[in-house]
Amino acid sequence: MTYIFDAFNRDGERFLTRYRNSQKYISGEAKDMVFWPPEWCLSFKHSLLPRWPLNFFLIPKLPQGTKVVAFTGKPDPDEARDGHWPVKSSWKRLYKHVRATPWIAEHWR
Repeated sequence: MTYIFDAFNRDGERFLTRYRNSQKYISGEAKDMVFWPPEWCLSFKHSLLPRWPLNFFLIPKLPQGTKVVAFTGKPDPDEARDGHWPVKSSWKRLYKHVRATPWIAEHWR
């Protein structure tokens, strides 16, 4: 996809103001890309973790058909498995919480 590189070299400033990072730029400019179905790859924190305050009471569920779970930032897989979300700020403990999630141990390799 050299056209993406060439376009950036021609007018990089325009792309820098339009996209906040390189991944967004490439995804936004790539033509004829075939991505996985959205339900195959989910974010643990953004897709599976119940919203506050339910995250204190509900265990995150793994939807059927999910092939990849991405752990971006915290918690890491072992932390989420054990129900531990490391936070340094005491006020973040009011909302950053994860219940122990046993299915992680079953699937994590």
